[in-house]
Amino acid sequence: MRLLHLAAAAVAAVGAVAFDGVRAAPTTPLPPQPPPLAPTRLAPSEAVAARRGPAVFNAVHDAMRQWGSSVHHNGMTVFPATVPKGVLFYHGSPRKETPKVPEWLAYEIEHAEMFAGGPPPPPGGPPGGGGGGSPPGGPPGADKALAVGGYLHVYRTTRALRYLYRERADDLCRFVAPWGLHGVIRLEAGFEIIHCDFFDGLELVRAMRIPPELADPDSAARRVRDLEYKRAVSERYSDIGAARTAIDYSRAVSALFFNVNITNPDPTRPDLPRLAAAHPADLADIKAYLANVLTKSAIDDDRVLPTQHPPSTDWRGVTDLIVARYADRLLLIADPETPPAVLRAEIHVLTATFVDAESDNNPADTPAAAIARCANHYLPSAALNPHPTRTDRAIAAALRAVTTRICATLFDARRRLLLPSPSSSSTAAAAAAATVARDASALVDHLAWARFRRCPRGCALGEVCVVPMWPFGSVDEYYAPRCSNGTSDGGKSYWGGRGRV
Repeated sequence: MRLLHLAAAAVAAVGAVAFDGVRAAPTTPLPPQPPPLAPTRLAPSEAVAARRGPAVFNAVHDAMRQWGSSVHHNGMTVFPATVPKGVLFYHGSPRKETPKVPEWLAYEIEHAEMFAGGPPPPPGGPPGGGGGGSPPGGPPGADKALAVGGYLHVYRTTRALRYLYRERADDLCRFVAPWGLHGVIRLEAGFEIIHCDFFDGLELVRAMRIPPELADPDSAARRVRDLEYKRAVSERYSDIGAARTAIDYSRAVSALFFNVNITNPDPTRPDLPRLAAAHPADLADIKAYLANVLTKSAIDDDRVLPTQHPPSTDWRGVTDLIVARYADRLLLIADPETPPAVLRAEIHVLTATFVDAESDNNPADTPAAAIARCANHYLPSAALNPHPTRTDRAIAAALRAVTTRICATLFDARRRLLLPSPSSSSTAAAAAAATVARDASALVDHLAWARFRRCPRGCALGEVCVVPMWPFGSVDEYYAPRCSNGTSDGGKSYWGGRGRV
């Protein structure tokens, strides 16, 4: 099953150029051919991607991950993806029949069970265009309405299908069909697919009635079900699991690659880029570029058929290696309570890998050369990808900007802590250690990795580490995720009244 995993706000803004406010009737014939390729003024820029390095890094690292996508609900990037044949998906409904209009498919059983019996989340979506809107094909909440003792449908993919991720799924079904896509992927409290035609590429495995007590909000079973829903979603914090979705990072399209205005009109949230202030002509260019990528694969200025494009570079895997090496160590270095001896040892271990012990005999082995070795260590070599796409080049530039900042900070710490002058006093050493901690803290803030926001200690068996996921979660849980048993007061809704805690 081929998909396009798309951050919602990007498509909401880009798609609005031509499709805002259009609702397609389920029986409307779909265009059989894709539109012609359109020339664009804008193209992905390595310099722009490097300038927005942390945002690009996080977009790649968070793809199809519940935790990171919930922390960085930015909506700037589109990813083609593949779901293998034979993957199971789930749908909850008051009706036993297969839907005849575009509808949703959950990745997790517990997600679909929430809508096989019990009240739905409110209609709409989170601020900035996250998932969680009402299902298409009817009025808000039409198929997620109160359904006491409804049905849990289980579907299996029968062949390769292609999708796109956005909250206005009925409009988008009309939008994506010319490129051979069959629907969308979106994120809420759990990933789900909006499938445009349930009779195309899916087989119904079974549809069974859910016990009515699971819809009773006062029953113990209902309370346990709600917690188990969150637990099931939390199992996808780090990955969607079982190779159910593989992303084509080399053909991603991101507003972060383009020289457009991504300033959030909300001055209190500069950490969440938005396209609200972008010029309509720029949005049209990004939309045209997206259409080009969906129609043909762009490798520099050459165009080849999608079936001919080279294997995708696993950029998320690259970010995994970088985060795994540095995340916890940076937190340790940034902690002002870390003993000086431990601090010096950590800096020594992290930097010694890239320093030639015989450098005294090699004048060319300068600190700058060591920083370059450090920065490029995890980035794929040209030999592994002789035909990089524009996206490959943009992501590589962004990741190199991030690793260069990391390595430069660490080697500056090495200079301060490991190479002091013989006359340095204990006071100077303490001041150097404090400076290193402050620099590391600033680096942690700059990187803004979702891993930095994890619950500091593991949760008890009856609890789940929670972060706001539409429509659940509080403001406090966003800035300080915590363990929850699902019954404690969550505080003020993070979604500003458009969701529920």
